[in-house]
Amino acid sequence: MEVEVEAVCFASGCIIPICLFLTIIYWIKGIRYKKSKYFRGKVIYSRGTKIVVVNRRRGEIYETYNVSYEYKGKTLEGEVCTSEKGLEPGDDIFIYIYDPEGVHEIQSDINWRKFKFSAGFSLLMTVVFLISWSLRSSIETTHSYTHFDEEEMKKLVEEYLEHKK
Repeated sequence: MEVEVEAVCFASGCIIPICLFLTIIYWIKGIRYKKSKYFRGKVIYSRGTKIVVVNRRRGEIYETYNVSYEYKGKTLEGEVCTSEKGLEPGDDIFIYIYDPEGVHEIQSDINWRKFKFSAGFSLLMTVVFLISWSLRSSIETTHSYTHFDEEEMKKLVEEYLEHKK
């Protein structure tokens, strides 16, 4: 049991930093998406679909469109990746633009969805790590046989053999 608990503790301890790193990256991108202002635009044409895999069983299909939109009095064109599917040329679409200091980035909702998934997975791995760590600690403190004393074992064997005679 001790080896299994230590393996789980080690594995979850190694995975947590990776999960937290991805969570922070997607969190920053997700905040940009949430702080973006949206503008109405028109679809020029579809560039194709892309499947974004969230886990083994769940993936989402995103479609990339070239769009034109009005921004600060100018008509601009850009590329939007969104979960809206099946839009035809001329259809209306919302374009989310993050522009705090003239950066003018078109945002996608993919990062917000990835943030929600990675934050949930990070939380789950942290709980698994804490549970396995507490089990590991309780095994070490409650069982005296985890530390083998050779001299004491020899004495016990000799006493047993003497009583057997």
